[in-house]
Amino acid sequence: VDATIDSRKKMLSDVDRHKAEAKKGGRASELISLDIEKKANQQAVELLNKLKELRKTESEEAKAEAELAELDYSTLQLEVELIRKRGEYDSLATVGAGDLTLTTAQQVLRELEVRVLKLQQQQAEATQKLASKQKDIISRRMKLHEAQLKLGMPR
Repeated sequence: VDATIDSRKKMLSDVDRHKAEAKKGGRASELISLDIEKKANQQAVELLNKLKELRKTESEEAKAEAELAELDYSTLQLEVELIRKRGEYDSLATVGAGDLTLTTAQQVLRELEVRVLKLQQQQAEATQKLASKQKDIISRRMKLHEAQLKLGMPR
C-alpha cells in the first residue's frame, strides 16, 4: 500500500507540474482536465491511507486477541490447579491432619484464589481492549466504505 501511495503522490506532483505548464500556455481546457485528475488522485491517496490505517488496526486487533487467548489459557490452568489443590487439601481434613498443615493448606488456597482473580481481572481488561479495537475497526471500515463510495467504486 505504501508503494501505491507514493506512486499516487508522484502522480499528484506530475499533475501539478503539467498544470503550471498549461497555465503558462493558456490551455484552459487542459487545466480543467488536470484539476479533475488531481482531485481523483487525491481521493485515491485518501482511500489508500484509510486502507493502510485499517490494516494496521486489524493487526493490533489480532495481537489483542492473542493476548486475551493467552490470558484465558493461563487462567484456566490456574483454575485447574486450584481445583486440584482443593481436592488434595480436602482429603487432608478428612484424614485428621494437624492444625498447622490445615492452616498452610488454607493459605495456599487463598493465594491461588487471589492469583486467579488477578488473572480474571487481566482478562476483563484484555476483553475491553479487544472490544475497543473491534469498534475502531468498524469505524475505519465505515470510513473506507464512504471513501470508496465517494470514488464511485463498487463494494
